[in-house]
Amino acid sequence: MQEIQVPCLVLSGQYDLDDFKAMAAILAEKLEMAIVQEIPDAGHLANMENPDCFNRYTIQFLDGL
Repeated sequence: MQEIQVPCLVLSGQYDLDDFKAMAAILAEKLEMAIVQEIPDAGHLANMENPDCFNRYTIQFLDGL
């Protein structure tokens, strides 16, 4: 993934499945400019389960671009 040279936001839910959490960790490791956030009190549908936190992390990421 070295050809991806842009900031990337990698989100996962606190209660997400282990496989998805592992994939988020792999993405964070492989993407040079990755920012990783874990959304508390959420599973795989974090944007619906904790929309306030999801939106806050997304807006912070976008504001930093």
